[in-house]
Amino acid sequence: MTLINKIFKAEYSLFRNTISSKQLLFLIVGLLLVLIITPAYSMPERKAAAGSLYVDKLNILNLIQKAKYEPLDKIFRDYQVRYEAGKASEFLIDNALSTFSFIDESIEKNINTWVKSKPASYVPWVVCGVYFDNAGWTARGSKFIQDTTNQQISKMKFYFNKSKECYKKAIMLNPKLVNAHAGLISIAAANGYAGEKYKLYKAALVKNSGSYLVHSQYMFYLQEKWGGTPVEMNNILQETQKYKKLNPDLKRLQGLPDYYKGKALLGKGELKKAQIKFNVSEKFGTSSNLYLSLSKLNVDLGDLDSAMIHVNNALDIYPQSVNCLKQRGWIYFRMQNYSAAKKDFSLALKIDPTNNSAWQGFAQTLRQLNDVEGALNAFANAIKFDAKDSFSYWNRGNISLYQLHDAKRAYEDYKEAVRLEPNDDNFVYYEIQALLNLNNKVALVNAASRYLKLCKNRQCNPETLNLIRYISKLKNK
Repeated sequence: MTLINKIFKAEYSLFRNTISSKQLLFLIVGLLLVLIITPAYSMPERKAAAGSLYVDKLNILNLIQKAKYEPLDKIFRDYQVRYEAGKASEFLIDNALSTFSFIDESIEKNINTWVKSKPASYVPWVVCGVYFDNAGWTARGSKFIQDTTNQQISKMKFYFNKSKECYKKAIMLNPKLVNAHAGLISIAAANGYAGEKYKLYKAALVKNSGSYLVHSQYMFYLQEKWGGTPVEMNNILQETQKYKKLNPDLKRLQGLPDYYKGKALLGKGELKKAQIKFNVSEKFGTSSNLYLSLSKLNVDLGDLDSAMIHVNNALDIYPQSVNCLKQRGWIYFRMQNYSAAKKDFSLALKIDPTNNSAWQGFAQTLRQLNDVEGALNAFANAIKFDAKDSFSYWNRGNISLYQLHDAKRAYEDYKEAVRLEPNDDNFVYYEIQALLNLNNKVALVNAASRYLKLCKNRQCNPETLNLIRYISKLKNK
C-alpha cells in the first residue's frame, strides 16, 4: 500500500471517530424523526539518473492541446539529439514523454492528427506509442489478473496494439529511441509473450547496448511475478557485464534483483527483510529510487527522521523527482509541518502539473492549513487528471459536509465515490451521513440496504450496524 493510501485510510478512521457514539446517536435519531414524517420523493518503475532532468511538462501539455506540432517536434528532437551525442541522460526524454500518461480524448485526437501530418518524423510516432501504452495500462487497471475483467483485458490489448504500431514506426525512423524499445518490451511482458520479450530486448541492444533503461526494463519483467526466474535474471546480469565500459551506471544492474525483492517484501509488510535486501542492493550503487524505497520503509517503521534522511539523499541524486518530493511532502505532513509540506507538493506540481497524487497531497495539506477553497480546487484538479480517483471525491465530500455544511454537495461526491468503488463500505457509510441531512428517504433507505449487504462479509462497527438496520426499515413506515 502506498504512503498516500495509508494516510488517506488513517484519515478515514479519524473522521469516523470524530463524533462520539452518543452524539452520533442523538444526531441520527433527530434526523430520522424528520424523515419519518416527511414524504419521500471513478508500470513498471524506472530508475532516474543523476543530472538535470527538469522538463516543462505544462508547456508540453499546452502545446499538444493547442495542436502546436512544430515546437513539440523541436523539443523532443532536441532531447533525443543531445542524448545521442552524450550530452543528456536517456531519462531526460523519458521524463518528457511521461507527460503523455495523462489520458484525454482531445489529446488523443491531436496525437493522431500529428502522426498523419508528420509521418516522416519519429517524434509523433514515439509520442503516439507512449500515449497508447499508458492508455493500455489505464484500461487494464492495477488489480491482479484474476480480479481484472475480460472487458478490461480486451480494451488493454486494443490500446497496446495501437501503441506497438507507433513504437515500431518510431524505431524504423530512429533505432536509438530507447523509450520505444522499452515500451515494446513492456507490452510483450504484459501480454505474457516471454519469447517475444527476449527478442525485443536483443533487438534493442543492437543500437542501445549501453542503455540502462533498456536493460533495467527487461530485468524488471524477469521478476517471478512477471513469469521470470532467478536463473534468467542471473544470466542477463552476466551478459550485461560486457557493456559496463559503455555506461558505468550499468554496474547498478547487479543490485536490481535484491532491490526488486526488497520492494516485494515492503509491499507485504515484511519490513526487516526488505531492509536487508535494500542494504545488499546499495552495495552495487545508490539511486534515487533505492533511497525513496528506504524512506518509505522507515515511514512504515515509524522512524520519520530516518525516512527524511533517505528521501533527502534521493533528492540529492534527483532534485526534480516528483515521487521524492511527494514523499518528503507526506513526511512533513506526518510531522505536522504543513507549510513545508505545501512547498514540496507545490514544487512537485510545478514539475508535473498533471500528477494526480501530488494534487491529492497538496489538497490534504491546504485543508490542514484551513484553506478550504484552495483544498476544493486542488481536489478538483486531482479528479481532472484521474477521473477514477474515488478518494478525492470522498475527501471533497468530507469538506463539503463537515466544514461547509453543504450536505447536497457532499452527497454528490460521496455518490460518485461509491459509483467508482461500490464495494467500499466506508464510502457508503459517508453517503448515508450526507443523506441524513437531506430530505430523501428513498435514497437513504437504499444506501442503508447496500451498506448492510456489504457488512455481511466483513466486520463493521456493531453500533453503526444497529442504527443503519433501523434506517433500512424506514421503507415500511
